Amino acid sequence: MEGRIGKALWPLVAKRTWEALRPAWQRYLTGREAQYSCPEDFAQKLRPRLEGDSAPAQGRYIETAQEIRAREIRKALAAA
Repeated sequence: MEGRIGKALWPLVAKRTWEALRPAWQRYLTGREAQYSCPEDFAQKLRPRLEGDSAPAQGRYIETAQEIRAREIRKALAAA
């Protein structure tokens, strides 16, 4: 792969698929100012999750589908 993004994300895409990683990449990008977005940082933080650790070494920012659903339920209950 050529380019910074390709070089950083290709090992992750090889383990999963781009379709599986795209939502996490999009959340990463929307959660940061453009000047602080870094594909190497994203890959470093996501790799432990793909390898089975429960949280990336530099803090959690990627929610699982279960975590997203739980947050939505709590939000709906709080609004009721």
